[in-house]
Amino acid sequence: MILSKNTFLFLAIIITFSAINIQTYGNPKTPDSDFQGRPDTSNRLNSEPPLSKSSDSTDNLVKGKTLSAEDLQEDALLLKKVMLDVHPGIYRYNTEEEFENHFQDFFSRLNRDMTEAEFMKILAQFTQKVKCGHTYLNPWNMREEIRERLFGGYIYFPLGFEIHDGRLYVTKNASENNAIEPGAEILSINGFSASSILDSLHTVAKIDGSNVQAKDKLLELTAFGERDYNFFDYYFPLFFPMQDEMFEVTVQNFGSEKIIRHRQPSLSRTERLEIMTSRYGEPPSGKETWSLDIQEETAILKLGTFATWSFENFDAAQFYDSTFTLINQSGIENLVIDIRGNGGGLSENKDLLLSYLTKDDILCSEDKKQLIVTTQADSSYRQYVNTWDKIIFEGLPQSFTRPYNDRYVELLEGSCEAIQPSENAFLGDVFILGNQSNVSSTFSLLNAIQKEKLGTYVGQPSGGNKQGINGGSYFFLYLPNSQFEIDIPLKFTSYGKDAEDGYLSPDVVVKTTQENIALQKDPYLNTVRALLHR
Repeated sequence: MILSKNTFLFLAIIITFSAINIQTYGNPKTPDSDFQGRPDTSNRLNSEPPLSKSSDSTDNLVKGKTLSAEDLQEDALLLKKVMLDVHPGIYRYNTEEEFENHFQDFFSRLNRDMTEAEFMKILAQFTQKVKCGHTYLNPWNMREEIRERLFGGYIYFPLGFEIHDGRLYVTKNASENNAIEPGAEILSINGFSASSILDSLHTVAKIDGSNVQAKDKLLELTAFGERDYNFFDYYFPLFFPMQDEMFEVTVQNFGSEKIIRHRQPSLSRTERLEIMTSRYGEPPSGKETWSLDIQEETAILKLGTFATWSFENFDAAQFYDSTFTLINQSGIENLVIDIRGNGGGLSENKDLLLSYLTKDDILCSEDKKQLIVTTQADSSYRQYVNTWDKIIFEGLPQSFTRPYNDRYVELLEGSCEAIQPSENAFLGDVFILGNQSNVSSTFSLLNAIQKEKLGTYVGQPSGGNKQGINGGSYFFLYLPNSQFEIDIPLKFTSYGKDAEDGYLSPDVVVKTTQENIALQKDPYLNTVRALLHR
């Protein structure tokens, strides 16, 4: 296919960014530095505050500025206008009436002046109702002054945890109590049960359609690198106000009947990172999240993220080529690809990987469509939007699109190209380790591997949705009064009119148990080893 100069320009702007997961978008600064003159909280270790506090309390360390009702309503109306103008998924999982009801409920709550913290919670609950994993209040794109004002203090929880079957299990411990062991179950935090905490935080955990698999993964507290932001850190103090710089937890170690009750001062973000690093080592970041480990006749390829635009001195094509050259020269018969925790990123990384896993061309599906709802966005809100895709405000040429139905316009060129096998492709047995965190381009990777029968999907059900993904091109909307930023996708990659609203099921199901965490065993890799030795 020969592309015209104008078409090539458009594709470079719009299509190149297909299926980006904006959870890891942006250029955040280094962690907030510790405040000077922190008050001495050691004497509070022996004090006994009440175990239960009202989640509606206004006596909260996390407040921020007070915003007027009039300003908040103005922000809400602008958000609605932009969503209805450009968002391709507003009516995918909601009827027009349902969306309007959600908005009116949101708007009616803005009938009084409120703090930034209060508004952030309400705003996040509204965007979650769209049921789009790429539509949310993005912590990576938050204004630094807002982040510092709300989350720059001593509010950070000292225990890292994973969530399995609605239970919180400790994975890392930055607390002062070394009796809390890996695998310990967190029963309560500041007097609130783990179940009540999850119930509340689920209302802001973004999802794709009816697939709620990714909620718990999003709320886990597992990322402690300099560029990492955790939803739990942001939303726990919004739902469960912290009235002092203290955490009280009750935990129960694996295999023990004893309940441990521990109180200690909360940490700053920098302080927690320093403790975690001293105890567990520097967390991998950037290109270090891509690694290869060869164990006898099995190669383990770990791909921590496809959001490689932030990596320094990194070429994904070169990495894949050298990696698969080494694998093939080593006579490896089995390849394990570990994408657990990989929430997506550049679709090119997915397509390149697939080229090393197939011996035949992977053809484009006739059902796959790239759909948008407008060829020209309203310029009245241009000043509030950051975007790669400035052409959408100028208007797309008619030659780029054609009518699809009453709602959508189809993008014509560049939406899909056949993936050709690499000369260096691996032709042994492939196992891919996936779980609920796999959305966006890693969902697409799992989908392609199952559809093309390129390997065995081992793990838990995926995030994402079989109907397709809203994403690939974005508006980063900064609301003019509150200055909170909302990611709004512009494009819907549809997998067909009859596609199921649901997740991908693994070929081999694996569950992580409390015992696995306590004994620091990897049930995913152990399952693959068992499959290899059958």
